[in-house]
Amino acid sequence: KFEIPKWFDMNQRLTFNAGTRTDLYEAWTRAWKWVNNPNAPDWTAGGNPINQSNSDTLRYRIYWDQPGPKLAPVLPPTVNGMTFRNVDTGFAALNDRKLTYGQIYSQTTFFDDKLAISLGARRDKIEDDTLSNIGFTTDPNHTIIMGTSGVAGKHGTNKTLKTSKNAGIVAYPFPEKFGPWITPIGFVFNYSQNFSIPPTGNQLINGKNPDPPYAETKDFGIRYSMPNNKAFLTVTHYNTDQLGTLGTFGNAGDFRNIYLNLGYTDPNLTTSQGFNFRDTSSTKLEGWETELTANPTRNLTLTANYSHNIVKTVIDSIDRRSFYAANAAEYRAGAAATTGQIINGRTILDPVIIQQAITNIENSLNGSTAGTIQNQFRAHRINLAAAYGFSEGMLKGFRVNGGVQYRSHYKAGSRDARLKFQTTAPTVLQTTAAAFDYLWTDPTIDTSLGVTYTRRFGKYQARFQLNVTNVLNDDSPRFTGYGVINAGQLNGASDGNALTVAGKNLRRQGVNNFVQPDPRKVTFSRTLSCSFGRAIVARK
Repeated sequence: KFEIPKWFDMNQRLTFNAGTRTDLYEAWTRAWKWVNNPNAPDWTAGGNPINQSNSDTLRYRIYWDQPGPKLAPVLPPTVNGMTFRNVDTGFAALNDRKLTYGQIYSQTTFFDDKLAISLGARRDKIEDDTLSNIGFTTDPNHTIIMGTSGVAGKHGTNKTLKTSKNAGIVAYPFPEKFGPWITPIGFVFNYSQNFSIPPTGNQLINGKNPDPPYAETKDFGIRYSMPNNKAFLTVTHYNTDQLGTLGTFGNAGDFRNIYLNLGYTDPNLTTSQGFNFRDTSSTKLEGWETELTANPTRNLTLTANYSHNIVKTVIDSIDRRSFYAANAAEYRAGAAATTGQIINGRTILDPVIIQQAITNIENSLNGSTAGTIQNQFRAHRINLAAAYGFSEGMLKGFRVNGGVQYRSHYKAGSRDARLKFQTTAPTVLQTTAAAFDYLWTDPTIDTSLGVTYTRRFGKYQARFQLNVTNVLNDDSPRFTGYGVINAGQLNGASDGNALTVAGKNLRRQGVNNFVQPDPRKVTFSRTLSCSFGRAIVARK
């Protein structure tokens, strides 16, 4: 820190820091298998274990309340004539990462800290070294072959360089001559670029590691403090663009069901090994937030917080959308076929399962069409809290506090296009329109209450605390999603396209997932603390 003694009272602070970090991610899937099954001779010929039927998988029960299993290795039981081996059965990945960074931060203040300007910049370098499974050995051990791009032993390397910047201004422009009610008004503006280091893990479907998610935020607001600290008020508007947010590759199970019933045998498409990828999306967040803290008396504190924000999808599941669009024609041909029909040299197993998977995927993608409000969105959030402490009299040492949280209606999905337009073949425009027809669930209210008593006994201080959550013992279900029931599905004649099936249930859409709040919980805790030491007084 250095200071320049000028009339505007400038103070300058500079901060530098740098560092490095390494991370290692490993993922393996293994299982005990019956490897000398006479009905599966391809084991002895080096067959792929994940192609074996589930009858080759060994399942056995261990009771952990018995002393033996806690101390001994977890081994399968001995069965005469049967040989078991713990083998690689599915997805595996190995990711070694090194992060190196450097950062500079500057803060300059003027006019006795009434104006503060902050500037910063950061440079990050991310180096990844990746191996993933590309197949299995043909020896009886059935070991996974690690590599990249189909080449055994080849390392996938990637280096990413990112620079982020930020700036901020805090100003209290009104001098004291404006009086105690105007002078405390302050204005805040912030601009920031930032990216998060993606956790090591699965690659994208193209075999590459994802770039770090990036965000750009602009916010401005007002701060106000009443004289004598009677109340504090902040009002903030924020606008954030989030790019490259990482998530899982959605509907992995549905994609696997499609390929399995299209007659594919490639384990990368039909087993738990398949579709273990990450995916990216981009969103836009904009909203307001205000918070008021009031101290009407020295014993009473009141707090109120209100936020209204909107999170809209810019684009969601980029890779999943692209992959589905590229293969949708083949999927629909399989759904329209009959069991046993040959398409592209493969035998169709179950067209109904293919159609159901198509419906699940399309409903999921429609729920996040560009411009739509994201699922799990709540437009209004209100938090109210109060605390009162007794500082004298018989109740001295007691403090009572309570709170209420209100969350408005929950966006849990979008209207099914077939039901909305009463058609078995909705157009692209109809599908898009249905995505903007939002489905909501009811708002929620949560309550809490607490009582604290503190008292000193000589050099010991005792603190007793009683907390109650879900004071009203609300057990009503809180629905979090909507699903489609196909026509005839409840009667064993499911048709994923039809609106009706003669004599069977109609196609319908309704809530299909819910959670329940924990029941009322009362928690009591006590704390005893003491202090030791001797005061030293210097006398002159």
